[in-house]
Amino acid sequence: DESLSGSGCPVSHSLLEVKAYIQTHLSDKLTIAFLCKQFSLSPTFLKEGFRRAYGVPIHTYLIQQRLRRAQELICTTRMPIQQIAQAVGYEGMSQFNAAFKREYGMTPGQYRKMSETATLRPFDSDKTPTFPAIITRHSKVIKGVRAMKQHRFWAWGAVICMIMVMVTGYKRK
Repeated sequence: DESLSGSGCPVSHSLLEVKAYIQTHLSDKLTIAFLCKQFSLSPTFLKEGFRRAYGVPIHTYLIQQRLRRAQELICTTRMPIQQIAQAVGYEGMSQFNAAFKREYGMTPGQYRKMSETATLRPFDSDKTPTFPAIITRHSKVIKGVRAMKQHRFWAWGAVICMIMVMVTGYKRK
């Protein structure tokens, strides 16, 4: 039973299971040894097969998935940052902050402030906003994006989240 990866290479069923397991157990302490035991794989097969199938080392994939989930929670909930860090598998805040800043160019707290700026004045649902209205109503977002550009930190996830919020009028839960 083999499927194709994004690169068109066959992926063994066991690697598909490992990937799915990682995605659904981000808060767990996941190690190579644990995953090998859980799926009856050798460490070499797991590490080399995962890299070949998905183009990144398994540890890198795990970090990326944890940070993407954290980004989503920061944008869409009011959970405290420390609780989000724990929910995505980080035991310490300093480790979480450092990883988040490496990935997105700002701390989780700064990221939340940027995403909150985009929800300060949502649009009326019966009116379609014009482009000048977006710029006027969300000038703090625009200034924040310009500041990020000046500092050469393009946190694309934050920008995409803010644009999504501006266009859809999405409100936090």
